[in-house]
Amino acid sequence: MTASTNRPVNLPVVFGVVLIGALAYSLLMSMVFPALSTLAVSLHTSTDTASWILTAYLLAAAVATPIVGRIGDLYGKERMLIVSFALLTLGTAIDGLSNSIGLTIAGRVLQGLGAGVVPLSFGLIRDVFPPKRVGGAVGFTAALMSIGAGIGMVVAGPIVTYLGFHWLFWIPMIMTSTAMAALIFLIPRRTGSRDGTVNVLAALLLSLWLLCLLVGVTEGPAWGWGSLRVVGLFVASAVLFVGWIAYESRSASPLIDMKMMRERTVFTTNTVALFFGVTMYACAVAIPEFLEVPLISGYGFGASVLRAGIFFAPQAFFMFVVSMGAGRIARTIGSKNAVVIGSVFSALGYFALAFFHSAAWQIYLENAVLGIGMGFAFSAIAFLIVESVDPSQTAVASGMNVNIRTIGGALGSAIVASIVTSDLSANGIPRESAFVASFLFLAVVSILSLAAAIMIPKRTQHDRDVDRQPHEIHAEAAVITGATLADS
Repeated sequence: MTASTNRPVNLPVVFGVVLIGALAYSLLMSMVFPALSTLAVSLHTSTDTASWILTAYLLAAAVATPIVGRIGDLYGKERMLIVSFALLTLGTAIDGLSNSIGLTIAGRVLQGLGAGVVPLSFGLIRDVFPPKRVGGAVGFTAALMSIGAGIGMVVAGPIVTYLGFHWLFWIPMIMTSTAMAALIFLIPRRTGSRDGTVNVLAALLLSLWLLCLLVGVTEGPAWGWGSLRVVGLFVASAVLFVGWIAYESRSASPLIDMKMMRERTVFTTNTVALFFGVTMYACAVAIPEFLEVPLISGYGFGASVLRAGIFFAPQAFFMFVVSMGAGRIARTIGSKNAVVIGSVFSALGYFALAFFHSAAWQIYLENAVLGIGMGFAFSAIAFLIVESVDPSQTAVASGMNVNIRTIGGALGSAIVASIVTSDLSANGIPRESAFVASFLFLAVVSILSLAAAIMIPKRTQHDRDVDRQPHEIHAEAAVITGATLADS
């Protein structure tokens, strides 16, 4: 139970801070994707090295999310939100000043460590808002995150073109520093429960196996896939992963609850989330880079960062539109069927990209198909998680699902970056075959997602009888989908 202070909580101020944090997080996540090639040139580095601007952020976020959430429960969410906003502000300030790849990656690590603003913000809403207003506040905040992700992909071009790449970080820094100041001076801090501990060894094992895996995947093309260093990293990752699972399974206070992970619905749904994390983040790496390939290569569009972002507008639009209907979709066709449909659309979109990518209208259409697939899948994944666990475990289960998607994103972006840079022409430009291989890889991952979706258990009439009310499920599911409550 979280202790309260005598000072009243100003709900509009709290909500404003939450909204600023959600928007800043989604912008930091999305604006870098279409600007990756520009960042590589501006920072005087290779594309595969520049990919660590994404990988480092995702890796740090995957590790920080469960740890920061746990610390927030123990010592107060407001205190940890201040820490998270401070990390985001420091990281964005470093990148706003940086002109070297090493310093930029360091700043992105700090930003990833500050990604705890998302679970902390939703937890704060649940703690301080009246119960009848929690669903609306959570739904609106999550919807803003979805909108922010789409906006980030589109506005990155104008920012880089007219202001310079440093403003990709200065703009979020202004937002996070404002939110941090409001937290410090306007919002009272509560003490938290202090009941339990943070599992440091579990966090260390999680960090190490992810780091070994991602370094191996990212550096494989440069070092050689059969080199001792790469093989050693993969072996170390596998050993550490097994050790992490064994330790978490036996721990009295696990960082990630393995017992819940083994439940069939949770396991299969999280597997789908992992695969969609791979495809969503990887496509945001591969497609802009493909679009920006110079015309002298004989393929691609020679697109500027500005035009590359516009190509993503259909994907962002359809993902948001479908997510807005998440509640109605879940009640009409069933969450499992929605995941299946989403996986099918995703596979079709990537197969189409692999074989039909010579005209602009094809890219627009394929991005629209991918947006529909992501919208169906992410909304349904959220409902499946919420429907399958006890109400008291909703927050934990949702947090785990977000974390698994983030891990998938880190893996996907690293793997696709490795595929693209593994087949370069004499002038250092990736060959068309490298992008075809990347899109086919994402299509195969989407088929694996479809297979996992088919294995999700069907819900019985008894399951439906003991469900919570649809609007309660929709409110909780909005935390991880970006859906609104308009159709509840």
